[in-house]
Amino acid sequence: MPTVPVIIPAYATETNGRLSYLVQALDSVGRQYLKPHTKAIPVVIDDDSTVDLKDPITEYQRKHPIRYLKKTKERGELHTSSNAINHGIDLLLTSPLEILTRQERDDLVAICYLHSDDLYTSDSVQSRLQVLGDSFVFADRADFNGATGIIKNIVRCEEIYDLENMCTTRIFDFPHHTMMWRLTFLAKLREYSQRRYGHFGVYDPNLTQYEDTSVILASIELAKQLGLSMQQLRKVAVFYREHGQSITGLGTNVEKEEFRDAVIRKHNLSEKTDKPPIITKLRDVPKPLAMELEYLLGSQ
Repeated sequence: MPTVPVIIPAYATETNGRLSYLVQALDSVGRQYLKPHTKAIPVVIDDDSTVDLKDPITEYQRKHPIRYLKKTKERGELHTSSNAINHGIDLLLTSPLEILTRQERDDLVAICYLHSDDLYTSDSVQSRLQVLGDSFVFADRADFNGATGIIKNIVRCEEIYDLENMCTTRIFDFPHHTMMWRLTFLAKLREYSQRRYGHFGVYDPNLTQYEDTSVILASIELAKQLGLSMQQLRKVAVFYREHGQSITGLGTNVEKEEFRDAVIRKHNLSEKTDKPPIITKLRDVPKPLAMELEYLLGSQ
């Protein structure tokens, strides 16, 4: 059975609500087992949380496999989930038996991730894996209000085969958080990131904003260089929670602009675009999608 680890960086404190969010995130990963042809294993990277994550981990472990790793922030590290995701990716690529069984290691085909405040749709992993080509696949994303639980809009995936047309107006609205990488491609992406941009790990540890944007751009660049196909799934795979305690929500407008400019310079992006926006404002939310989100939010 194909094995797909789901890396979940978790930084929980007494005030940021991430502990209850983690319960819901894990429940959404657990629902992948309703689809019997894929084994999705959450790999929780505890990014120096100040509260104990034992209860949600133990509760999930009663039903499904889970892996838990404690990571201590190193001196000088920025407050970003990039370091935790890099830690999980590095272990899975270089020392998989520290996380997986031998059978799971042998069946390992792809890697994806889920922020601890977001949620997967019930077939998120399997549906993306079914269309995954040689490099990566991305899908649509549904954004919802964290306070009301109401879906606000859907961010649609767009054709991205021509990198020159991926201008700033569109790339920063791209449905990040829906990426799934083929294992062999991810290993090459890790090497490319170090060779091309000088940072260890797939994610840029120098970015606290738009780090997901930088990763998708690096993935596109490498796939184009290698002549590999990039797949799209025109279906919602991730529910993205908008709330004030996210790292993005906590950043000032000045900080966001600084990191945005840093990504533009890093990847030599064009400032111009004549493409339509890819965010679809919803008048009528598809009922099955709304019902699934309501179920997940009531799971804690």
